[in-house]
Amino acid sequence: SAATKFWLAASAFVDDLIARRAFAPYAGDADHTLLARWSPLAHHILQRTYGTLISAAPDAESALAVVDEATETLDEPGACPFCQVMVAVPSAVACAEGGRLDEARHHLAAAELSAARWEGTAWTGSVTEAKACLARVEGDRVETDRRLARAAHLFDDAGQTLDAARCREAIG
Repeated sequence: SAATKFWLAASAFVDDLIARRAFAPYAGDADHTLLARWSPLAHHILQRTYGTLISAAPDAESALAVVDEATETLDEPGACPFCQVMVAVPSAVACAEGGRLDEARHHLAAAELSAARWEGTAWTGSVTEAKACLARVEGDRVETDRRLARAAHLFDDAGQTLDAARCREAIG
């Protein structure tokens, strides 16, 4: 429908602005999710919006603040199990890099469950890359490289050549 196309386009536009840091860095308020909250697709767009905010955060402390807000906001009935991967992967990475390893594992488990619903997409590669991040933080270089190589292969299979290249560059 036209409304669905509008909300998806608006969400993509906001994601682009955040990624280019055209918005002020995350400041601990909920204004950045206002568009997503009032969308008829809120149960889908909020996960994408929070995932983008986590990934675009200027530092680990800000990323963890967004993870905490997302966890509180999205912990409600009706959240889309398909879209959970969009916030779970960035949350896992932020928690791993922020030293919150148990939380990182929790988000990875949620990401795996969600990614399994998206057969043949790049989400499996994203989960594998997040696992590589956790292995790196835990000091396991061999496992990190193994998972990065696997993620690159999965990204290639899904046609995500830039993601594959990023993983290959991080090996070693």
